[in-house]
Amino acid sequence: MRSRRALLFPGQGAYLPGVLMELADDAAVRDVLGTVDLVARRNGNEPVSPLLLDAGAVPADELAGTDPPRAHLAIFATSVALYRLLADPADARPDVLLGHSFGEIAALTAAGALTVEDGARMVAARDAACARRRPPDGGMVSLSAGATRAGAMLTALGTWEVEVAAVNAPRQTVVSGPEEELSRVEALAAVAGVQARRLRAPYPFHNRVLRPVAEEYVAGLRDITVRPPAVRVFSAIGLRYYTADDDLRQALASHLTTPVRFADAVRALYEQGVETFVECGARSILTDLVAQNLSGVTTHAPLKQRVGAASAVAAARGGAAPAPPPPPPVPATDVPPAPPEATAPPEAAPLPEATGLPAAAGLPPRDELMAVLRREYAEALDYPEDVFSDDADLDADLGVDSLKQVEMFARLRNRFGLPTPGADVRVTSFRTLPAVADGLVRLSSSRATA
Repeated sequence: MRSRRALLFPGQGAYLPGVLMELADDAAVRDVLGTVDLVARRNGNEPVSPLLLDAGAVPADELAGTDPPRAHLAIFATSVALYRLLADPADARPDVLLGHSFGEIAALTAAGALTVEDGARMVAARDAACARRRPPDGGMVSLSAGATRAGAMLTALGTWEVEVAAVNAPRQTVVSGPEEELSRVEALAAVAGVQARRLRAPYPFHNRVLRPVAEEYVAGLRDITVRPPAVRVFSAIGLRYYTADDDLRQALASHLTTPVRFADAVRALYEQGVETFVECGARSILTDLVAQNLSGVTTHAPLKQRVGAASAVAAARGGAAPAPPPPPPVPATDVPPAPPEATAPPEAAPLPEATGLPAAAGLPPRDELMAVLRREYAEALDYPEDVFSDDADLDADLGVDSLKQVEMFARLRNRFGLPTPGADVRVTSFRTLPAVADGLVRLSSSRATA
């Protein structure tokens, strides 16, 4: 008897350029993309298909900053298309669906409560409501602390406007609020030794300051037909299953002002016998969180990277553990994505002492530096060195997530005795090994001229 299986639908940050390019010939994928493109055009947005079928599409950091509505529709389309693949044939359907934040719209669409068109309309309406009733400037900050400690920090600051927005794991809590108050939270975190990371979120989601937006949003959903879910959907906000009696429009609107309790949700499902968790979206944001909350469970993230997506989907559908394939070289035209922005990374473990060149010895010649980088990354990721070609995308093609990128760059800085980069340097924008090398060279040059 197989273990019970849950599909996880991510929200913010689960966008990967070209993530569906290996699956583009599937009729179900084409059908979903065609429907979402139609909704996008009706709402004045560009279609999302080019984002998901072209590896050289707009990267995540740029899209999140310039066109959040299109990014959200792309995330929704990815999840619904992947569900069509994972749940076919019918006997492969999961036991329960679980969405994180606005990922619950995709979960309910997958469960049959909404058509694909109406689900996409709900996503678009959410962004439209935010634009019409724009809240005060603010955002979200992730803290490497549990909910109790994060709450104590807010109490110590005496802030009433910053609230806990999501409790993702024992040491991952997200808070949201006005810009000025978030700056105070970041300052306190630095003093308390808590890692704080500003998320690229356009608004302070899951905060009471969005009440006017929620009212605007639910009013715009009146003409959308909602049916009882045909597959069980567990709410990470209400910590219960949705039923036929629920007003799903009101529930989805309330998400804008109510915290996500993802950690409690996955533990509740585990207690009910769920032992397999599958990421129904791009990257591995939620399955990584599951691993931080539970031990001894099976996780799959079939779209963690672009390369090998078709075989990874087939493995996840059959319940087999997907083998981590060494990716082939990537075409030089690829434009890789930025790191996930919807969830906070865990606090980095202390970096091991580097060996080889002594600290503060400066950088070796370029060829030798590249050889060192290939060796360091290969050892850290358990990949053969030859997969680290100059044009291989560390995130999209090799699965090096944002946390690992930051850890590796810090490790290399320590090895070569280089200073900490300034706040204007985004380490996760170094998407290939040559880019990492360039970043190290710039740090070395800045030290020499200081």
